[in-house]
Amino acid sequence: MVQEVPDFTVSNPRSVVPRFQSLGGALSLCLVGCAGGAPLLHPARTLSPGRVRVSGGMTSQVATGPIAKALAQPPSNLETQVAAATVSPGVSPVVAARVGLANRFEAGLTYFGRGVRLDARRAFPIGKWDLSLGMGASAVLSSGDWAASNVPLTQLRGGGVDVPVLVGWQSRAGVYHFWAGGRAGYEHVVAGSAFSSTDPNPPPILIGNRVWAGPLLGLAAGLRPIHVALEMSATYQRIWGAYGSGQVSLQGVSLSPAAALWWTF
Repeated sequence: MVQEVPDFTVSNPRSVVPRFQSLGGALSLCLVGCAGGAPLLHPARTLSPGRVRVSGGMTSQVATGPIAKALAQPPSNLETQVAAATVSPGVSPVVAARVGLANRFEAGLTYFGRGVRLDARRAFPIGKWDLSLGMGASAVLSSGDWAASNVPLTQLRGGGVDVPVLVGWQSRAGVYHFWAGGRAGYEHVVAGSAFSSTDPNPPPILIGNRVWAGPLLGLAAGLRPIHVALEMSATYQRIWGAYGSGQVSLQGVSLSPAAALWWTF
């Protein structure tokens, strides 16, 4: 039986997500999203040394199967809390900057609403195609302001690593880009109650872990320096976590569509 835990929902939802009456308000909602999706949104071929690409757009994460069922349960359910803390479905902005380095290396920094990701990769030409091997490290910065039973909680914190492998092609003039491949990674998050260091009985903390892997497909089209990029990934997620003596384990698939505008200079 799943253990009931304190409600970690936002203490005052009306103050966080007001009723927007205009397009400007809707855009404001997007800019404060805290979804878990962290797309690549870059082709397999790396940038030339000294070239820079900045991009901005939106990403989403949609849970399916058992994870979606867990998220539909009351907020006090342990499965719900662990799924929300690790998978974090929803819509968020994505902003990135990438720079080309020597020897076909490239480095990038991405903000995806829930946190930031720093990565490095190298490309290897294979005829008209390119193979990209990389590694990323992410930091979970926030997943909203949490409150439980009138006890203040620190914001969700954590981090993870992932390894993307891509193959891709681009047209000679750079008008079209196509890439496909897969990613795998691990993430660990913690949401801990605030308490005094002298408290002999500190409250328990919520702990969540996530192992994930799956394929992705992307394409971009445009004329330099502007391109429009689209990406879709399907990710198998296995999550497990605990709060006090309660433990839970779930698995399922999530879908993550993303779109962005590139500017390369």
